[in-house]
Amino acid sequence: MEENNLEKEKNVEENVNTDNNQNNSEERMENLEETQPKNNELKEHKSNKKTICISTIIGILAGFFLFWILSFLGVFNIGGKVIATTNGKAINENMICENMPMSYKIEYLLESVDKSILNQKYQLTEEQQKEIDEQVEQCLQLYNQYYGYTEEQFLSANGFDSKDTFRDYMEFDYKRNLAFIDYLKETISEEEVNKYYEENVFGEINTKHMLVKVTEDVKDKDAKKMAEEIIKKLNKGKDFDKVAEEYGDKITFEELGYNGFDSNLVAEYVEASKKLENNSYSKEPVKTSYGYHVIYKIDQKEKPSLDDVRDKILTVLGDEMEEKDDTIRYKALIKLRENNGLKFRDKDYKQQYEEYCKNYGV
Repeated sequence: MEENNLEKEKNVEENVNTDNNQNNSEERMENLEETQPKNNELKEHKSNKKTICISTIIGILAGFFLFWILSFLGVFNIGGKVIATTNGKAINENMICENMPMSYKIEYLLESVDKSILNQKYQLTEEQQKEIDEQVEQCLQLYNQYYGYTEEQFLSANGFDSKDTFRDYMEFDYKRNLAFIDYLKETISEEEVNKYYEENVFGEINTKHMLVKVTEDVKDKDAKKMAEEIIKKLNKGKDFDKVAEEYGDKITFEELGYNGFDSNLVAEYVEASKKLENNSYSKEPVKTSYGYHVIYKIDQKEKPSLDDVRDKILTVLGDEMEEKDDTIRYKALIKLRENNGLKFRDKDYKQQYEEYCKNYGV
C-alpha cells in the first residue's frame, strides 16, 4: 500500500464535480452484496467487505432506489455554488439536482468529497490496479456462471452504464477499504494485534476433501456411515482421488488450495486440517453444518511474519468490530473527512451533515 502526502491548501480552489454515472456507492455496495454465490461448500455465510468483489459478488435485485430517483428527477447543472471544501478543494453543487431531497443531496455530496480525498491519499500500485481488474473479471464471470447473465445484463441490472463505470466504482470502494484499514490502525492497539497473531495465525494449508452432504434424502447417520466407509477404503491404501471418482455424484469432491487464518472456511474444517500431518487424511469424519468431510492435507506453509499479515489481522479484527457495531465504516469515513479538513460553507448542508454524523453516533 502506497500513500501520497496530502497537498497543502491551495490559493486557487479547484472544482470537484460528482460523476453523473455514479449513484450512491454505499447503497450500491449493499445491493451488490445481497446475493452471493458460494465458491465452494465450505464458505461461511458472513458479511466480509474487506476484499471488494471476490466476496462482493453480484446483486440480482439491483434496481437501486437512489439511482432511479436521480434518473427520474434529472441531474443537471444548477450553478457553481461552493458548498464545502476539503484540503483546499471546492465542492460545488454543479451536479446535484435541485429537486432532490436534502438527505439524498448530502449522500451524493459525500461521495464526491470521499473521492477527492481518496484519490489524493491513495496512489495505487500496478499490483493493486491488477487486483482490481481481476476482481472485476471475477465478478462478471461468477455472475455469468451462477445466474447466466451476460456482461451487459450484469451492468444494466446493477445500474452501471459501462464496464469502465463498474471498474471505477470498484476502485473507489477499494480505496475506501484502504482508508478503513488505516482507521483500524489508529483504533486497534498493537497489543490486540500481537495477541491475535500468537493465538490465531498459522501457515496456509493446502487441502482437498470429500463431503457427504446431509439432505432430506440422506440422513445424518447415513452420511456419517458413508464417510466412514470412504475412510476404510483409504485405510486399505486406495488413492484419495480415485475413491472420490468411485463415489461420483454421491459426494462432493473439491480441491480447495491454500487457505489461511483469514479464509471463510468453516471452523471445524480448519481445526481438523491444522491437526493433520502433510500428505495425510482425517481418520474420522469431520462434521460441519454441511455434512461429513474426509479431508486430505497436502501441505502447509510456514507461519507468516507479523509484518506480512498485519493488515489482514486488522481486517479480521475490523470485521469482528463491525459485527458489534455496524456503523463503524461510516465512522471511519467521518474521521477521514475530519482529518482532511472538510468544512461546509452552506448552512443547510452543514446542518444536514451534522445530523448525518449524529445518526452514526459521532
